[in-house]
Amino acid sequence: MLIDMPSGKYRLEIYQTGYKVNDAYTSFLSFNKPGQLSKTQTDLLKKQNNGAAILKENITVNDEGTF
Repeated sequence: MLIDMPSGKYRLEIYQTGYKVNDAYTSFLSFNKPGQLSKTQTDLLKKQNNGAAILKENITVNDEGTF
């Protein structure tokens, strides 16, 4: 992939938010919209929707600007 960056080593992290990815509302709906979440459901919501990167990778950009 051609990019406009100085050559070197980088850490690539990709984040995603949307339908079923870091989407607490869809997770809540999957619990059939309870009036009160159980502790287990709350813990699962937090785990599934913690905003973590979906991809982490070390990359090296060469002198031509590709990796």
